Amino acid sequence: MAPNPPSEAPPAALAAFLRGCERRGAVFAALQCGDAERGDVALAAALRAFRAHAAELPMAAWPARFWSLLVAAPPLRAESPVAHRAPAMQALAGIAAPDRAALLLRLAGGLQEDEAAGVLGLSTDDYRAALTRACPRDATGRPDAEAWRRLAEAVQVHLRDLPPERLARLARLREDALAGTRVPPAATAPSPRTAVPVSTPRRWPWVVLVLALMAAALAATWWPGAPWADLLQPAPTPVSETVTLTDPDILQEPLPPAEPPAARFDAEEAARTDRDAPMRMDPEAATLVPQADFLAWYIVQRAATAAAEVAPEPSPPPAQADEDAEAPTAQAVVVPDPPRPWEALTRQRADYAAWQALEEADRARLRAAARDLAMQPADAQQALRTRFGALDAMEHRGWRLGPVLGAVWPRLQPLFAYVPAREREPLLALLRQLDATALDDLAALAQRTPPQERDRFRHALIRVPAGQRTAWLHARRER
Repeated sequence: MAPNPPSEAPPAALAAFLRGCERRGAVFAALQCGDAERGDVALAAALRAFRAHAAELPMAAWPARFWSLLVAAPPLRAESPVAHRAPAMQALAGIAAPDRAALLLRLAGGLQEDEAAGVLGLSTDDYRAALTRACPRDATGRPDAEAWRRLAEAVQVHLRDLPPERLARLARLREDALAGTRVPPAATAPSPRTAVPVSTPRRWPWVVLVLALMAAALAATWWPGAPWADLLQPAPTPVSETVTLTDPDILQEPLPPAEPPAARFDAEEAARTDRDAPMRMDPEAATLVPQADFLAWYIVQRAATAAAEVAPEPSPPPAQADEDAEAPTAQAVVVPDPPRPWEALTRQRADYAAWQALEEADRARLRAAARDLAMQPADAQQALRTRFGALDAMEHRGWRLGPVLGAVWPRLQPLFAYVPAREREPLLALLRQLDATALDDLAALAQRTPPQERDRFRHALIRVPAGQRTAWLHARRER
């Protein structure tokens, strides 16, 4: 390799940035195409391209540009013919290349959702849809959280345990990119001509003359009485608090104190422009809305308890207590950290938006449930809240939809959890129009529909007229 020196030496910040990206970039590229050699070719090209354009960008834009160049590298657009991955990461081979890139930007690149979506040129919703398609699935087609955890751990172990010779190769790729090296053209053999001596003109008399003139000019600057002597004197030292620069006409003075603003928003204007004003003025926003998901769950649990009391099952005889047995050790209670202000406000907005989306009949049922719950003993209320708090966050989000949809949401979640923003309102309205039988058929279909067919199924469901959806769902389930 022969150096192709750039116009200026690379700054230390650029070298440090590439040093921090090279390991993750190499692992991303190797896992994306399944071939470390092919991945290194893509990484080297991305490093050189980034080196050529980094000076034109602010440092804050460097990560997005680097990952965009690496993702767009041609060697990473398809699986390598000799692809090979470790057994713990073999699940990556069955994922489409765009979805695999979305997944590896999180696991290997360490990017957040919005950063990875910007690198791929996708909206956040479309990026989440790509992650959903890339997520490992169990035998029933549902997302497998344990397989996701094993895959993420395998990628992190691979990142951490790169061998020394691999790290040395990545360091060479980085240094070559910083130096702007390129492959030299093929050397041509010298022609067998007889060397002809070339006479070189003598330049030393001119060198002596130039040195003599420079010495004379230097001596003239120190000649007393010369007209330029005043120009070489240092600037006078200021004698006051006013700072005088080398030019005596330029002064620096402190600015006067800031004046009060000419006008301010009054209370009426502030209330009119406050996006949270309806929520702040709603008396139920602080009392009923934060526990609407819990109340929806409580309605279903209360109905199930009432049904069990109508037909009670024979209870087994009580076991005789062993006097010598030790009492169970009370488990420690872990108190979660209080949410930060912006997190609390975000949760309040989400809760209030879900409350507003409920039908008035569902809101009336939640109000009645709150009154019924208040009549229960304090220990019973606490036991119910403890049971609800132990549920998965996915179930909590489902109970925001009310008691009817909340009860079936764990089965509907694979089909409706990640949909584009423009489809959310029509699909939610569609779900609220279905009766219990149609919802049961839809939940069964949601479990059977593979990930790659879910978008098509939802679009077909929306196109079915409202009066025919129940029959359409039942016919699809009976196939």
